[in-house]
Amino acid sequence: MTTQPKPTAARAAKKLRALMMDHEPRRTGQELADLLNISPKSAYRRMSGEIPLDLEQLWEVAKWLDVPITELTDAPEPATP
Repeated sequence: MTTQPKPTAARAAKKLRALMMDHEPRRTGQELADLLNISPKSAYRRMSGEIPLDLEQLWEVAKWLDVPITELTDAPEPATP
């Protein structure tokens, strides 16, 4: 049985996939699995939005891709004074 991704998880997954493809060098699902210490299947499920990334995973992925965590979420960029 396949679970439908929640809208927020699906948007985050779409952003994750785009950032992984745009990164130089391109990042792979296997590398994501290694980073998060999960199986490749679990990494794919996060990349598809079937399973949302938790906050700790979001931080790790943001550091790995060298982007602010807000790039992976729907959170607005913090205002600069």
